[in-house]
Amino acid sequence: MEKFLNDYMVNNAAKDGIPTVQFTFDALGVSPGYLSGMLKSITGEITQQHIHNKLIITAK
Repeated sequence: MEKFLNDYMVNNAAKDGIPTVQFTFDALGVSPGYLSGMLKSITGEITQQHIHNKLIITAK
């Protein structure tokens, strides 16, 4: 997910905007429950928070 978000923020965010949670699930080929559970257990964040935090880090 980190690689996907990094690549997306660099290459697509300016023209396509922030990726949606559903777009992220689809791009990674995983179920929403699986990805959400993994992120919550590893980072303590829900998927939407993680995407927004990545956007903030990229913008800085």
